[in-house]
Amino acid sequence: MDEDTVVRVRGIAATIRRFVRMGWVEEVGNGQYLTTGPHPRVPFEEPPPASPKATEVDPYSLRGLQMRGYYVMAGKTHDEDRVMIGGGYFRITEARKHGLI
Repeated sequence: MDEDTVVRVRGIAATIRRFVRMGWVEEVGNGQYLTTGPHPRVPFEEPPPASPKATEVDPYSLRGLQMRGYYVMAGKTHDEDRVMIGGGYFRITEARKHGLI
């Protein structure tokens, strides 16, 4: 943990450097920090913010079927894309129509 580490103290997230300036955290040596007050403790490290939500993949697209464990074969057009079911390749549109995937 260094001075640029983001931690949460008393419900507020900031760097250790900022909390040291405010007097809420003190360095006790060897790069260790404790909160001030009646019950000193090591400040909780704040996890980095969540990344933006990934775009959803159509479960019946080539990529979506691959992610679900199917073998696929790209055709010249979207209607000619095929998926392997039971050892044979079927058009994705027909496999969906007949409930195979």
